[in-house]
Amino acid sequence: MQESDADILKWLEAGNARGMTALFDRYYRPLVLFADQLLHDIAWAEDVVQEQFVKFWEGELFVGLSSKALSTYLFTITKNACCNALERRGIKTVDLSEGLHVAAQEEAEELDEKTVQIVRQALGRLPQRMREVVCCVICESYSYAEAAVKLGISVNTVKTSLRKGMKELREILGNRNDLILLVLCGKKISK
Repeated sequence: MQESDADILKWLEAGNARGMTALFDRYYRPLVLFADQLLHDIAWAEDVVQEQFVKFWEGELFVGLSSKALSTYLFTITKNACCNALERRGIKTVDLSEGLHVAAQEEAEELDEKTVQIVRQALGRLPQRMREVVCCVICESYSYAEAAVKLGISVNTVKTSLRKGMKELREILGNRNDLILLVLCGKKISK
């Protein structure tokens, strides 16, 4: 059962570690994929999201935050952090739609079988090992270490395969690469 945003904020404000765990479980993967859509580098996206979680916790940015605003707030600080990270590397950012994450979440809620099939077909076009890594880490929420053990490969191979797999998925899906977000928004895509 997924905890509500109100519960998450209540636990955070009470200093209960359960709040951070629930926040991480609910938002980490969607935020990483959202950041990856902006940065085109899954490892970099993970770093940016982790930094935002630390700032959110250590800066007690949750104090006084409405439960209705939590999701928007997290996606906004992630988007801003991505823009800043890109600009620090000398990469100009274009107008990034603030509705991108909202649209992805809404679409994930209303997934039909045709959309799921599009993502499955894209995953099916990946080389077998790369597909296994993407499915383990992204679809099944394995950590890098868990995926490495399950697949009998090194953690570095998992990271490399995941980075390359996400890049290939973006290329395969072309103008529909927003569907990658659906993989992380709570829907089971792999079979």
